[in-house]
Amino acid sequence: MEINVIVKPPFKKLVSAQFLKKIASETLKAQAANPSSELGIVITGQEEIKELNCKYRQLDEPTDVLSFYMLEENPENLTAPDDFPTPPDEATHLGEVIISYPQAELQAGAAGHSVNHELAFLLIHGVLHLLGYDHHETAAEAVMKSHQDIAMKHIREILK
Repeated sequence: MEINVIVKPPFKKLVSAQFLKKIASETLKAQAANPSSELGIVITGQEEIKELNCKYRQLDEPTDVLSFYMLEENPENLTAPDDFPTPPDEATHLGEVIISYPQAELQAGAAGHSVNHELAFLLIHGVLHLLGYDHHETAAEAVMKSHQDIAMKHIREILK
């Protein structure tokens, strides 16, 4: 798996790229994702995530996490190959997860846990979106929440 991380300058000393890679990698493994999968992670600030949220979701406000997936949604079998298979030597690019560090910090304080815990939760949430999970309907939300809970338990040791 290839996981590329960009941490914008104001947050470089606050976030470990290795930590984020480990969380994403463990989430992908727990979901039995294709081992040749790749994704990008960006840690940014409120202004940039607000601009992206406005441009792509028509919501003129900051948010905690955005996911931009590259694969077609496939709710019946999320790890099944697409109709057009990726050649064996090419990676499957899942997409990008963008996280607002300041928003994660605010939410961590409100929830009474560490920023790393909140970043892990948001990253897991974003990766699950890249794999096709959603939470717009009650049944789908319950499935996604179940997978988030399993992933959070799975990475508990990383958070210590």
